[in-house]
Amino acid sequence: MPTVSTKSVPRAHADRCAVCGRPLSKPGRVVPGIGVVGPECYRKFAAFERVLEAHGAEELAHGGELEVTERASPERIREVQALILRLKRAGLEVVVEDAATEAGLRAKRVRIKGVAKPKTFRRMFRRDVWSEWAHGVKLRALERELKHDMAGVA
Repeated sequence: MPTVSTKSVPRAHADRCAVCGRPLSKPGRVVPGIGVVGPECYRKFAAFERVLEAHGAEELAHGGELEVTERASPERIREVQALILRLKRAGLEVVVEDAATEAGLRAKRVRIKGVAKPKTFRRMFRRDVWSEWAHGVKLRALERELKHDMAGVA
């Protein structure tokens, strides 16, 4: 599993972790929409980043936007819709807006506005659901790849 670089993630002082409430003796890492978190909770946030990366949406973790044009494949559209639903169920506020690309195509822009349900989101971190989710996404991608390879052999 690839490691996530933490060099660009800002650090800040806080008395307690914003997720688990443990006292912080050193500066924690700033997680968008959550606050300052300790090392264990940041590890879980890194797993959340891997989930988004597996869906081709890593920019969502740090306030960026995901753009899906009208020419996107039906599989990609379903994948993004499933991701949006999963993020909403995880307690995040997800905004989907109509947009236009520079080429004049219609598109949808997706971004995470913040945490809509803090208790639900914290519960996801405590259970380390992100690691499980990342593993599942990776397995499904491998399965699709194998089916594609087997179709080419036949």
